Amino acid sequence: MSHPCRKQLRGPYCGLDFRHIGSVGLDVRSHHVWHNHKSEYGQCSWCVTRDGTLYVRTHLGSKSTQLGSHPPDLLARILMKEINAQAKCADGC
Repeated sequence: MSHPCRKQLRGPYCGLDFRHIGSVGLDVRSHHVWHNHKSEYGQCSWCVTRDGTLYVRTHLGSKSTQLGSHPPDLLARILMKEINAQAKCADGC
């Protein structure tokens, strides 16, 4: 006899055994799409989370900020400029 949860599942979860969810718990992970950006400040990767936080990573460091009403690629460029400025200051202003 099949577990009742299996009848409700569609797509890639169809046929998986979820009987352990009630006793052990389910680790829910959110996946984010990372974008690459190149400007006069170098290259970076950035993503936006569900709560509206922008994360920017470069080879020199990383920063994050709330999006607000600004486009994420513009904010990524600004954060990349700040990361570069901090790296230069760390080397000696």
